[in-house]
Amino acid sequence: MTTIRLYLMTRQTIIQLTREIAFARVPCVGEWFRFERSGLFPHQVTEITHDERGNVDIVIGAQHDKRGHASFHKTAADLKSDVDDLIKGGWTVASERPNNYWGRRPNKRMQLTRSAKAKRRGPRS
Repeated sequence: MTTIRLYLMTRQTIIQLTREIAFARVPCVGEWFRFERSGLFPHQVTEITHDERGNVDIVIGAQHDKRGHASFHKTAADLKSDVDDLIKGGWTVASERPNNYWGRRPNKRMQLTRSAKAKRRGPRS
């Protein structure tokens, strides 16, 4: 059996779901596969871990849009609807936490940096 960890999120919340699935062949990182979730929905494998006992852990992390940005559920209600559908399909919620990483706005303030050569010359005037 292979443990699948799936992450679904809004800009405020991230939910980790898990499920045990048997594969004829374990997918590789970067491969796409589909599982039942309100129809067939493709997900990309982002990480695979094999332990010494032969167990396999597959992570399906944040999915990305065509521009390479992380894709989010628009509303908490959409996220809850998808999570409820997955729970009916045999998935379990492993954790639900505030989304402190994905979706954060980058710091708009520019840090002033100086080259090593300029630092040797002394302070700016």
